[in-house]
Amino acid sequence: MSWMSSTSARTRLLYPAVVLVVAAAVGGYAAWSGGRASAAFLAGATLALGWVVWLAFRAAHALVKDAPVAEAGAAVTGRRRKELEREKQALLKALKELDFDHQMGKVSEKDFADISATYRGRAIRVMRQLDDAGRDYEAMIAADLGKRMQTPPETKAAAAPEPEKCAKCSTRNDSDAEFCKKCGSKLVREAS
Repeated sequence: MSWMSSTSARTRLLYPAVVLVVAAAVGGYAAWSGGRASAAFLAGATLALGWVVWLAFRAAHALVKDAPVAEAGAAVTGRRRKELEREKQALLKALKELDFDHQMGKVSEKDFADISATYRGRAIRVMRQLDDAGRDYEAMIAADLGKRMQTPPETKAAAAPEPEKCAKCSTRNDSDAEFCKKCGSKLVREAS
């Protein structure tokens, strides 16, 4: 929900009204003091300044407001899964190289502990995301199998019609096939 839609209509109109009043006051003062030509310019400049301040406020508000956080249990699929797999491999490789550099004496004990903890923490988070996605699929598969196992056998048989046999080569074909998948001859349908 954006900032403008979360505020009431009265609050939304308050800032433009204040800017208009200030612009009218600046223009009125300029006209009263004798500079009639500059009155319109000052009023317009005040309006423009008010608009710029409002835009700057909106931009700053967008930067500091909390972004919607994706659920941790959301399924990781497709491109995101590949990115996580690549990141996992890169982190594991970096940990091996860091360990090798530490054993060779190139990295101090303190630096090794700090960097290793950072890499290990990120690797654990990535692996958990990948594992959680697998659990979601397992739950979906289990639920689907449960539904299919509850369906009576006669319903299953009615749902899947008997495949057609080719008169020429006796190959079983799909019920909606028009030609035999083995010999290519046209299937003759029995009238039912």
